[in-house]
Amino acid sequence: MKYQSKILIVDDDENVRKSLTTLLSYENYEIFTASDGMGAIVKVFETNPDVVLLDIEMSGIDGFDVCSHLRNDPKFSEIPIIMITGLNDKESRLRGIKAGVDDFISKPFDADELIAKINTISQIGRYRNINLERKKLEWAISNSDNGYLIINQKDEIIYLNGQAKNYLYLNGNEQAYKTDSFINIATRSYACEPMESWEDWKSSSSVKNNIPLFLIRAETKDANAFYLEAQVMELSANSETNWIVRLRDVSSEIGLRSESVKLNHLIAHKLNTPLSIASLSLELLSEDPIISANKELSEIVENGLVGTERLSVQINDMIDYINSDSLFSKDDSMKVTDIPMIVEDVKSKLHINFIRVTSEIKYDEMRISISKADMEVIIFEIVENAKKFNASDIEILISVKSGTELVLEFANNGDPIPVEQMNSVWNPYFQAEKNFTGQIKGMGLGLATVATLVWNKGGICNISNRDDGYGVIVRLEFLIDEKSAKEQSSEHLYAH
Repeated sequence: MKYQSKILIVDDDENVRKSLTTLLSYENYEIFTASDGMGAIVKVFETNPDVVLLDIEMSGIDGFDVCSHLRNDPKFSEIPIIMITGLNDKESRLRGIKAGVDDFISKPFDADELIAKINTISQIGRYRNINLERKKLEWAISNSDNGYLIINQKDEIIYLNGQAKNYLYLNGNEQAYKTDSFINIATRSYACEPMESWEDWKSSSSVKNNIPLFLIRAETKDANAFYLEAQVMELSANSETNWIVRLRDVSSEIGLRSESVKLNHLIAHKLNTPLSIASLSLELLSEDPIISANKELSEIVENGLVGTERLSVQINDMIDYINSDSLFSKDDSMKVTDIPMIVEDVKSKLHINFIRVTSEIKYDEMRISISKADMEVIIFEIVENAKKFNASDIEILISVKSGTELVLEFANNGDPIPVEQMNSVWNPYFQAEKNFTGQIKGMGLGLATVATLVWNKGGICNISNRDDGYGVIVRLEFLIDEKSAKEQSSEHLYAH
């Protein structure tokens, strides 16, 4: 829609105000009027006009004083002012110039000249304001904690601010980003996750649906995992389309979310067994008809004491855990031989027996770059999620990819994933319910936690519906420790 310029007419002669209003109304202006100087100042504050048509001689404050007042106010000092003067009033023109008037129009008015002056000066004023706002925006972007880039249709970076240069390691190399694509530059230092979403990240559907995108630098011995969230906005002008990409550091948010889920996981399962014992003992105590029999009472009380004691020990363990430097395990690796034992523990906790672990490799001495504690959370969350979606059979296949990555494939026969959720299951922010309770529609927080733990260690997560029937396959890749990778042999096949 075409912009409608706002014109303020200031004149103490009502006939002049009416004639100017009638003349300018044909030009699609929004007209405001004032009959004196003080009224003019009030109207400027109320309407912030694009142009002021200002008479000189008025009761109270004259036109020169109004002009001086506006020029001394930072908010309105740039508003264009056209002063209405007599045909040969040279003295008034000189005073007007000193007061800050932009242009003059003489009585009687020439309609074409007046309209041309207003059009020209209002456009100059708008351009001046646009340029001022652009400078403000450039300053804000240049000093932002977020990285901002503009990407063209060839995936070339045509603009990036200082923080984006920091994130992409382009400081001191101004030509580097002009000779390569954005994705190539990003993947030099980061893993693009989820990979499926990055494959068509500039598509209209991905931008419209705000598909979550992350650049992840895996955890190292000396540094924690680093997460950048990439948000994309499409810019279309005529036949040219560009994309604005905002890179935001969300490492703390994702770490906090993951730690919270892990703590909830720990509390739920560490307290479960001793609480059950205590509860059962108290229930038996309350229902036993021979409660007065000392022997049985002693046995029941003893059972309660045992359960309470175990609960106390577990609570102390959790307090120590919470007070540690980090809720994340500091272990760098685990034995692959521990995986079947973890699976057995998960089966016991979830009261299921339909999990099978098979292997295409010999992994007696193999170690992978993730802690046993984190692997326990990963396997539990994946299996619990499959159970939630009606799986009655789960096969965990262990294999090796290229001799450097261990692959875990969790294949189940549960409900398939709805298409609309496929790109959101790994998202640490995916939350469908109104109130955050940890139980959400769809995949839930479990798989988001899995992704965080795997990505932290430089691993890869994939999920898909099965091609060979009803169900879902979750595929995880972990880095094999360099020493055990050399010793591993893929020629031996055996099953657990």
